[in-house]
Amino acid sequence: MPQHVQQIQPAPEQVQPPAQNFITIAPAAPGFGWGKAAGMLFAVLIPAGLVAYANHLVFPESSWIALGMIITTCGIAGIFAMASSYATRKVRVR
Repeated sequence: MPQHVQQIQPAPEQVQPPAQNFITIAPAAPGFGWGKAAGMLFAVLIPAGLVAYANHLVFPESSWIALGMIITTCGIAGIFAMASSYATRKVRVR
C-alpha cells in the first residue's frame, strides 16, 4: 500500500452513557454526600430552627434580626461543610 494512502479505520461503537438513577446523581462518597447533609440537618438546621422559634416567642420585636443572624450562621456552616471535602490528605488524616 502506498504511503500517502491512509487506511480507513472502522467507526468505533457509540458508547451509551450509563442510566441515570438517584444513586448516580447524588453519590455518597465525594463532595457533599448524604452523611454531611444529615449531619448538617441534625447538628445545625434543626437546632437553628428551634432557637429562631424560641427567640420569636420570647423577643418578638427583635426576632427578625436574630433570624438574619441564624440564617447567616447556617449559611457559613454549609459553606464550611461543603468545603471540608477539599481538604488535603494531610489535614484529613489527623
